Amino acid sequence: MFISTLFYLVNTFLMAYNRIRLTLFKLTFYPYYYVISQGNIIDNDYIKYGETVISQHFLYNELTITYECDNKYNCFNRVIGNDRGHIFRNNDVNYTNYVFINFTLTINGEDIVLYFRTNNYNFYICDNVINADFLFYFITNIMKWNKKYKIGTPYVITILDHCFKEHKMTHMDYLVLGKNNFKIIKNDTK
Repeated sequence: MFISTLFYLVNTFLMAYNRIRLTLFKLTFYPYYYVISQGNIIDNDYIKYGETVISQHFLYNELTITYECDNKYNCFNRVIGNDRGHIFRNNDVNYTNYVFINFTLTINGEDIVLYFRTNNYNFYICDNVINADFLFYFITNIMKWNKKYKIGTPYVITILDHCFKEHKMTHMDYLVLGKNNFKIIKNDTK
């Protein structure tokens, strides 16, 4: 009896703590963006609601990643990528209807499994572009991978999609997420 009462009290305390923490997060969170060039962060700033953000360091090959409050997935960060160096703030972000079963990056003979949705972030947003700049940013800054790879290092990605179909792409290609499916764009001219 004592143990079940103790578990009940601990559970009640933890649920209240989580509600308070999420409420404080919602009240104090300000969206912000990073500008990524060749996998490195070159600019960042906070965004005012309704504001259009254009990087002062705009280059053709930049990637802009925005972190904003996510109401669908327990109010953790949602990430929106754009390969044109700017973001248009929109609270009605379209989530994909799928997640990859497996997404493995093979670089220098090493396999790295990447997860694009966790309790801390979500990259499964329609029109997000998964390219070399993004992947090098992801393994360096999100996964905190100790090994430093340079942009242009050849790699192969093996994707097991939501329909259990296997797809392959290289460092020359990029992937665009859509609502119900994704496209791998072969880019042989890089």
